[in-house]
Amino acid sequence: MAECLDDLNLPTTIIARLIKDALPQGVSVTAEAKAAIARAASVFVLYLTNMSNTLARQNSRKRIIPKDIFDSLCEVDFSEFVAPLQDVFERYKQAQSTKKNLKRDSTSAGRDAENDEEDGTDENDNDQSAHDRSDNQ
Repeated sequence: MAECLDDLNLPTTIIARLIKDALPQGVSVTAEAKAAIARAASVFVLYLTNMSNTLARQNSRKRIIPKDIFDSLCEVDFSEFVAPLQDVFERYKQAQSTKKNLKRDSTSAGRDAENDEEDGTDENDNDQSAHDRSDNQ
């Protein structure tokens, strides 16, 4: 757990970037307003997390799952955000799966190449050996 309330604030640089991206060009925001938005965002995240945790516990779970968060958003009358967030979450899961598969494939290919180098063979040698065996029979 956090030792003090300020430990629970979201990083101000990220909040400032979000504010800048959300506003039209040429609009400026004071440092105090940025701090207020950052604090409000932190409180919202904590509130949503607490609600999601309550839903998880009501379902006899210790772990919060995405459904808990989406259901909590509906409870606080932010249901219009659920569908877009679910879409973004699905794309995120697909990207993570693709990334994991690429990493697994590259690791597997690297191991296969190492094994071929260690035993001094490559796939062409194995094909030729099978061909030679069939000729001998």
